[in-house]
Amino acid sequence: MKPFGKSLTHEMANFNKKLSCGRVVVEHAFGQLKGRWRCLLKANDSQTGNVKTQVLACCVLHNICKDFTDEFIDRWDVEDSTNGDDELAHNDSNLEEGKKMRNYLLEKFCM
Repeated sequence: MKPFGKSLTHEMANFNKKLSCGRVVVEHAFGQLKGRWRCLLKANDSQTGNVKTQVLACCVLHNICKDFTDEFIDRWDVEDSTNGDDELAHNDSNLEEGKKMRNYLLEKFCM
C-alpha cells in the first residue's frame, strides 16, 4: 500500500507514519524468514500450486524454531532489494482498490 502523497492533512500524515512503521516490521519478518529458509531467496522450480504450501511450511517451521528458542542469527538477515510494488502498480483496478482500502483504514484508525 502506498502512503498518501502531497497536501497531507494531520490524519493522513499520521496514517503514513503508522503505515511506514508497520511496513518496517513486515519487511523485517520477511527478511528473517528468507534468512532462515534460504530456499525462499532463489527462483522456485516447483509447480505454481505448491509454492503457497512451501512458503507456509517455512513460516510454520520458523515459528516452531522460535517456540523452541532456536535463536535467529543476525548474519542470516537478508536485505530485500525489492519493494513489492512494481508488479501491482500498473493495474488500474488494483490502484483503485488500494486507494479505497487506504481511505477505509484512514477512517478507522486515524480519525
